[in-house]
Amino acid sequence: MERGAIRLVNPNESEAIAKDRAARSAWLTARGYRVVEIAAVKVEADLAGVLEELARRMETNR
Repeated sequence: MERGAIRLVNPNESEAIAKDRAARSAWLTARGYRVVEIAAVKVEADLAGVLEELARRMETNR
């Protein structure tokens, strides 16, 4: 069974937060998770579109 993690990325995150996010994503990836990063503003603007995109990615990456 594949495991996944969805990370929301804020547009104004600091460099320190970006580095921390990258380290956490690497940690998850090393443990078998597929990490998908999505811009938070994209979710706010078009949640339905983001959900469709996630569904497509899940289908094509099985």
